[in-house]
Amino acid sequence: MSGESCHRVSEWSIAGRTVAITGGSGGIGREAALALAAMGAQVVIVGRDRDKHQSVLGPIAARGGTASLVEADLSDLAQVARAGRVLRDLDPPLTVLINNAGVAGARGVTVDGFELALGVNHLAHFLLTSLVLESMVANAPGRVLTVSSEAHRAFGPTDWDRVTGSSKSMTGIAEYRRSKAANVAFTVELSKRLAGHNVAAVAIHPGLIATGIWRRIPRPLRGVVTRRMLPPELGAAVVVNCATAADLVSGGYYTPRGLEPASQYATDSATAGQLWRNSEEMVARWL
Repeated sequence: MSGESCHRVSEWSIAGRTVAITGGSGGIGREAALALAAMGAQVVIVGRDRDKHQSVLGPIAARGGTASLVEADLSDLAQVARAGRVLRDLDPPLTVLINNAGVAGARGVTVDGFELALGVNHLAHFLLTSLVLESMVANAPGRVLTVSSEAHRAFGPTDWDRVTGSSKSMTGIAEYRRSKAANVAFTVELSKRLAGHNVAAVAIHPGLIATGIWRRIPRPLRGVVTRRMLPPELGAAVVVNCATAADLVSGGYYTPRGLEPASQYATDSATAGQLWRNSEEMVARWL
């Protein structure tokens, strides 16, 4: 990413820290939650279905770990705001936020009228992060990890203001790519704003992973899309590495191959700054 947004954060141990992760009921989120709890982290999962999340909360408790659920549907920003206030007031305080949940290959709108992929994959996490950031800085060191995708490279200059109403493409993939570029641009600007505060912000490409994120793709096409993908535990490895590494480059884009450059468009400082300002306007009523 751009040099002005990158800085190094080190001297770190995950044991005893409070980690919040969205989308922890399955896939990458579940595997990351299990791994981090086994390393001594206190895990808080943000998700909408308490019964579904027992598949991760139960095993963590059975192994002597600590885990809890904050209920929120990420397609409803009022629920995201409530979850953010809960995370902001945690004791011990939140020091790691993993923005992991997402949708792909889906068309539609959120409860608040935003295009579905941008609303869930970017705006929900932008709002959640904004609400906990002051507390995380006060309790530094900390980390904000946002799961993006190599799909962000297929997205270039367009009108960021066209974010309401249903998805325009037939498959929702174009909108997914835009949301993943937004994840990277968000990280660039967040890292810039966190410089000097000992809180790192990185974007992550976990690899091509077969998870529930693809569940809304029609069944015949879903099999074609996912058949060559890797299992969730391999994608979770990159997330866990970024959560636990002693030395992390804030503003970086991490992949299974390590630290790599993200797309020039998504990492452009003007693009990132404009996206941040637009996002603040879109979620202002919930801040």
